[in-house]
Amino acid sequence: FGPDGFLWFGTWNGLVRFDGLEFVVFDPKNTPGLPGAAIVNLHADRRGRIWASTGNGLAVREGSSWRHIGTN
Repeated sequence: FGPDGFLWFGTWNGLVRFDGLEFVVFDPKNTPGLPGAAIVNLHADRRGRIWASTGNGLAVREGSSWRHIGTN
C-alpha cells in the first residue's frame, strides 16, 4: 500500500490505483505529468511521495499532482 492508503501498481499501459472498490488508471492521456504509460518501477518515499519510472522518464506524485522529472 502507498502512503495514501491506496494500492498502487504499474502496468505496461499505465499506473493503476485501487481503493478497495474501484481501479483508476493514470496514463499520459489523462495525467500529463506521467511521461509514459509503461511503468517500470514504483517507490513510496518517507515524505509520502510516489515515484514512478516509465519507459520515457521519471515522475513524482506530490499530493494529488504528478510532475515529470527530467532534463531540458
